[in-house]
Amino acid sequence: MSADNNRPQASPPNPLWVTGAMVGAVIGAFVVLALGKSQWVTTNITYTDLAAVMLATVTILITLFAIIMAVAAVYGYRELQQMIERRADEAAAKYMDTVGLRTIEARADSATASYLESKGDEVLKRREDEILSGRDGDDDELDEQDREFIDAREAARPSGEDE
Repeated sequence: MSADNNRPQASPPNPLWVTGAMVGAVIGAFVVLALGKSQWVTTNITYTDLAAVMLATVTILITLFAIIMAVAAVYGYRELQQMIERRADEAAAKYMDTVGLRTIEARADSATASYLESKGDEVLKRREDEILSGRDGDDDELDEQDREFIDAREAARPSGEDE
């Protein structure tokens, strides 16, 4: 296998470029024709003058093409940016629907469990002491909700735990 087979094949020229070249040639021909028949230009147009006119015409066409390309680039950049944002939003939504939500829930459960292991008994004990000592601020008597809390706390305690 030779190295030439690995090269990409040449594509045909862009029709826009071909059309631009043809339009430039036509405009150049009309400029030369107009200059050759005008009264204020001498009829002694040399090939050097013709080449200068043709180069000027091509320069004007390239400038116009560059302006058109700049406008298209700005428009294309905006479209590309919007397309990227849409695809990123779709990918993020798909990820959240499949993997992300479960991951977030698992991390939240893990963090909650970790916090409750470290602080939960302390917080529950403090609340129980507040209820029993009457410092919970609601009322002086144990109400039904307070009694349910204490009963649930006692039921959750291991049987061998002392106060």
